[in-house]
This record gives sequence, structure tokens and C-alpha cells, in this order.
Amino acid sequence: MSIDLWLLYSLMLKSRLFEEAVTQLWHDGLISGEMHLGTGEEAIIAGVVAHLENGDAMALDHRGTAALLMRGVDPILILRELLGKSDGLCGGMGGHMHLFSGQHLAASSGIVGSSGPLACGFALARQHLRPERVAVAEQRDRVVGGPGQGAAREALSHRVTLRLSLVRPGPRLVLDGPTGTRGGVCAEGRRRGLRRHLCPPHRPHPRPHPRPPQPHPPSAPRPQHS
Repeated sequence: MSIDLWLLYSLMLKSRLFEEAVTQLWHDGLISGEMHLGTGEEAIIAGVVAHLENGDAMALDHRGTAALLMRGVDPILILRELLGKSDGLCGGMGGHMHLFSGQHLAASSGIVGSSGPLACGFALARQHLRPERVAVAEQRDRVVGGPGQGAAREALSHRVTLRLSLVRPGPRLVLDGPTGTRGGVCAEGRRRGLRRHLCPPHRPHPRPHPRPPQPHPPSAPRPQHS
């Protein structure tokens, strides 16, 4: 499959400009609540979206705006949804984290670790309805323990036992979690039969050499008052 680099760049630029406009609206107080965007991760999202075809599904995390936009969802509908308007993508009820487009088979959720189970449902449906299609689970909430959630680990088991066509791209690894430590989700995945290239073995990060103590510069002499 050949990838058009200009297409990737246009997707990234479109997403960045849209999210910069959203950021300004949020700072102006026109969008209430918190705001979680995908600024800085456009390249990963564009690379994934460029490989998807009609009928492929995307289960997104709480920063799903960029992926929905690149997948082809109308930016006006997304913007109206963020503004809480009744004619938004989800009738103004989803905010910026809980978005859904049935036409594009894409859904996002702010629940920690929920993209794995949601993608399993997409993949299981694809297995019965359109076996040649895949589902993508986007998960970047490693800091707050998303892959360590019970539902996320159960999704990992279902992916293996049911042989689901499910892909989980991440900022660093295809399957990732709190993987810098032993016993993380990758170690769990290897125990459950995932291939080593999806869950590479643990490699401890080298510790930096301690810096030698630096001498303090001599203090200036105090002026003597008569």
C-alpha cells in the first residue's frame, strides 16, 4: 500500500489548525469544562488513519478529536458539539471526550482504559459481518493506568482467544501500557500468548551516572561599615 506523503501532511495540518482554533475558543470561555486535544500527536494519528479503509472501525480515547477529523467527520459537527449545541455531532451531549459517528464507525470515550473493550466489540462485529476489516484501539492514558484496568486486560485476553483483528497503536509501542516496569500489560500480554514483536521483553532504562558535586562559588566579601 503506497502512502501519499502530501495526504499525511494535509491531515496533520488540518488537525493542527482545527485544534488551535478550538483551543482559542476554550480560552475565550466559549467551550466549557476541560479540554483534551491531540496536539503534537498528529503524525501517529495520520499514519494510522491513512491505512484504514471503509468498514474499518476506530475506538478512541479522551483525545479523539483529531482522529475523528482525519477520518472524515464534518468539522462543523465536531465544533458544534464542543460548543454544546443541539445540532452537534452527538446533539450537544457528548462534549469533547464522548463522541460517536456511526457513519465512520468511530467512537471516543473519556473512561480510562475503555478503548480496548470497545475495539474488541468492533472487531468481533467485523469478524461476523465483514471479516476482512480491522478495528483500531487508540489508548494514550498510560500515565493514569489505562492498560492496567481490568476491562483492558480482559480485552487483551479476548483479542488472543477470539483471534480478533484488532490493532492498538501507541506513541511508542504497538501494545503499550505501564510497560517500563515489570508486570505491566506487555508482560501480561506475553503470558497470554501475544507475539514478542507486539509485546517486546522488558528492558530496564539505563540509569544516568550521578553528577559529581559542584563546588559553590566563593561568596563576595561583605562591605565593612565604619
